Parts: sequence; C-alpha cells; structure tokens
Amino acid sequence: MLYRSGYSYKDPGQEHILALRLIHTTFLSLLGKAIVSSHEEDLPEGGANAKETKSKSAHVRVQWDPRWTIRLEKLPYRSIQSGVPGALVDELVKGTVKIEDVTERARELKLVLR
Repeated sequence: MLYRSGYSYKDPGQEHILALRLIHTTFLSLLGKAIVSSHEEDLPEGGANAKETKSKSAHVRVQWDPRWTIRLEKLPYRSIQSGVPGALVDELVKGTVKIEDVTERARELKLVLR
C-alpha cells in the first residue's frame, strides 16, 4: 500500500494514507461479495462476460499482489488487495470503527528508507 501510493507522494489523489479498522463481520460481508480481478477481465473486447463483469458494481474486486518488505525485497507470499465499489461504500462506512491518518508516519518511513 505504501509503495503503490508512493508513500503519499505519487499523485494528488493519493496524498493521504488512511488506516481503517472494520468490524469483523463487515469485513467478512464485503469479502463474501468479492470477485477475483484479473487483467484479462478488465480488458476484453465486448461480449456478455465483459459487460457483465463491468456492470457488477456491487462486487468487491480482489487480487493477489506480491508482498514486499519495506526495503522492497520480495517475500515468499502474497497479500490480498481489495477495491470496494461505490455501491458498497455505505456498508464499509457503517462497519468502520476507527479511521487513522497515517500519512506522516508513511512519509517518515520513506525518509528513513532513503
């Protein structure tokens, strides 16, 4: 997450890094609405499957990403990355018990790594 956002420096749309604490049942509910995302699903040239995939706005998109140490050394396991669509944001918000802005900690870590 930190690497993908450039430690909050990547672009103006990613200048804050927030840590969300969710109710466990909310997390499980959202995960239960997940579909696995792949590059091929996002780029098909028409067809019913392509239209169906893009129109399912009530699905959380998940993908397995390589896992890295803070020094960008590859780890032998992967982590899950999820994207919650607008149709499910109310559920996410209602199940959020804590929001913490961790932007400054991320920026401090980036300086230490330099």
